[in-house]
Formats: sequence, C-alpha cells, structure tokens
Amino acid sequence: MKKVIWLILLTAITSGNVFAVVQLGVTTRLGITQVDDGATLGQVDSSTDFDNRFYLGYSFGTKDSEFHVGGTYLYESITTKRDDRADNTTGVVRTKNKYSGLGVTIGGSMKGWQLDFTYYLSPTFENDKTPKQGSLDTYSGGKGTEFGIGYNFAISPNFMIGPKYLYRTLSWDKMDSLDTGVTTSTTFPKRYSETEGRFYLNLEFLF
Repeated sequence: MKKVIWLILLTAITSGNVFAVVQLGVTTRLGITQVDDGATLGQVDSSTDFDNRFYLGYSFGTKDSEFHVGGTYLYESITTKRDDRADNTTGVVRTKNKYSGLGVTIGGSMKGWQLDFTYYLSPTFENDKTPKQGSLDTYSGGKGTEFGIGYNFAISPNFMIGPKYLYRTLSWDKMDSLDTGVTTSTTFPKRYSETEGRFYLNLEFLF
C-alpha cells in the first residue's frame, strides 16, 4: 500500500509544472477635505498605493483541476501627500508606508477558478513621515494571513490573466521609532494589526 501511495505522489510531482504569478494592485486617490479653521479653501489630500505580490510555485494535477504550493513575496508602498493647512502656508506633509514580507502559499484551481491561502512568516511595516515630522517607525515581530480567490483566462498554454481578490491581515508586536536621531522601542500589550481587501490583476506564467 505504501508503495502505491509513493508511486501516485511521484507520478503527480513529475508531471507537474513550475509557474510564476505576478499580482499588481494600483490605487490612486485625490480628495478635498474641509478644514475647520475658518478658511474657505479645502485641504488637498492625495495618495498612490502600489501593491505588488510575486508568487513562485509548483502545480500538479489535471488540466481542469490542480493543486499548487510555493512561496510568496509581498511589497506594498503607499505615498500620501496633503497640505498642512487649507491655505498651504506651512508646506506639504508627505507620508510613505512600506509593507514587505515572505510567505508560504497553498491552493488549488478548477476550470479557471483559483483559491489559495498564504501565511506570512515575518512581514515588516515602515512608516516614514517627511519632511515635517522627520520620523521613521519600523514595526517588527510580524505575522499574517491572506485568502485569495480569482478567475484566470487562458491567453496561451503558458500564459493566463484574470482578476483576483485578496483579503489580508498583518500584525506586529513591536515598534522601533526613530525621531531626531533617537530610537525608542515599544512592545505592544496587544498586537497591532491592519486588515485590507482589494482586487488585483493576476498574471500567471507556466514553465
């Protein structure tokens, strides 16, 4: 019986494919916020969010249904710019947030539909506020989970494209804050977490 199981596993592995997935999410926003200081002008608030995810894995199964496992690299950069006052007399405040991390992904697909789960091992989060605040907050001791569902359209035997929705939660237990050359460390009594869900453009390449 053991020989049969190993034979089935070996056949599945040797008949599988190595594939790479690039998932791109870009969001831009421009808003006007009314400031309660007697000014008649609004406060300009704009942001650009680049959220990229790279997944390298191995899939095996049939043409209509398959199982895949691999590693994921996440990188997200959010740049926000706003006037400090409605009349912009005190300059512009810029904030840049960066998220990055490595994870392990497992999932499957059936007739174009995809479902997968990712566990992030040690994601990091940096909050850089310039030029006014001049501080950098680095969050560490991270972990996270991510669920994804999507649908791929086959453009060729080796290339597929389609929409994908990802729901991600990341959390950290420590923050190192750099301000005017001095670093202070804070351990959160309760983990600091962020949750978001968004759509991506999914590009999949088979080798």
